Amino acid sequence: MDKINIRNLGVGAIEINVNNKRVLIDAFITICKAKEIQNDDIFIFTHDDADHFLADELPDIRTSNTFIIGFMIS
Repeated sequence: MDKINIRNLGVGAIEINVNNKRVLIDAFITICKAKEIQNDDIFIFTHDDADHFLADELPDIRTSNTFIIGFMIS
């Protein structure tokens, strides 16, 4: 059976781990900049508050297998 680990990162940010794959929801910019970002990480942003999401930072966290899911910017 798969082990699921859910960790509250504070201020609405959550990290979910399943089989060494991470889903980061509204993770802080400091986490997104961290060197330990893994190739298969999935980042989900639900809103554009500057402490959770900065569009200018996205190129810095993208790797070949990293997924970034977000809201529509009008």
